[in-house]
Amino acid sequence: RLKDSISVSAIKSYLQCPFRFFLRHILGMRPVDVETRELNPAAFGELFHDIVAELNGHTLDSNTDQAALVKKLHGVAEEMLKTRYGDKLSFALRLQHEALIARIHAFCHHQIKDTQNNGSIKILNTEEEFTIPLAGLTITGRIDRIDQRGERLELIDYKTSNQPANPEKTHLAVVAKKAPPKHLPEEAFFEHEGKTYRWTDLQLPLYVLAKHEAGGQRPSIAYFNLSQTLEKSGIERWEGFTDSHLDSARACAAAVIEQIKAGIFWPPSQDIHEAYDDFAALFPDGIENSVDPEAFKH
Repeated sequence: RLKDSISVSAIKSYLQCPFRFFLRHILGMRPVDVETRELNPAAFGELFHDIVAELNGHTLDSNTDQAALVKKLHGVAEEMLKTRYGDKLSFALRLQHEALIARIHAFCHHQIKDTQNNGSIKILNTEEEFTIPLAGLTITGRIDRIDQRGERLELIDYKTSNQPANPEKTHLAVVAKKAPPKHLPEEAFFEHEGKTYRWTDLQLPLYVLAKHEAGGQRPSIAYFNLSQTLEKSGIERWEGFTDSHLDSARACAAAVIEQIKAGIFWPPSQDIHEAYDDFAALFPDGIENSVDPEAFKH
């Protein structure tokens, strides 16, 4: 049943595939994992988020002692691991502990480097929840970190994958010769500087929409990539983000909500690889060969 709110991640799910959105967010279906003996990527990311959230309210500048910052966050990490998983970690968790410490070092190194290059920041809030009323529903989300640098806010999302992410390429795909997914509303397409793009995620633009006060300066947005190596870590800003991007993203979110309210959950995307499809085992012959589409078109 459709609720009166929808999360930022759920909107991304619909942009990827409306049928799988229906299974996950309307029916509430989830895969059951009975074999995992270590932190999955989501749990690992959540643990890192909780550790660096301890910097809420701190001011960081070029004089901040990097070694002291590492020591502080290292201590927070050890305490959280002990509280959540006990004194004797499994072999897999010990490996993940090392990966966690590597990311803390990368975080501190690049954070201090950024203040040296761009000036001091005050971390105004971490893990801040927000709501946006739009098209008769309420969009909900959580911003990892909100910084104040001079007169401008910066909204930061942490990424703990080993592969660094570019915010623009993560959110927008160039529309090439291959036909785009058929379920997308026309508002999902964005013309910019002579190219046609389609929105694949609305996360950072919706963050801006939540924090952009009328008449005020538009917040900047960035990913803080945190890999196991310093070379692949660092702050990646969306330098070319404009008011046109924001307007297009808002229109796309509203159109997605209208399609969800109208019960449009077809056709399923053909571009999701089986290895990354939580529902692949339910449809060994493919979704379109297993499901009557008429029930999901409206």
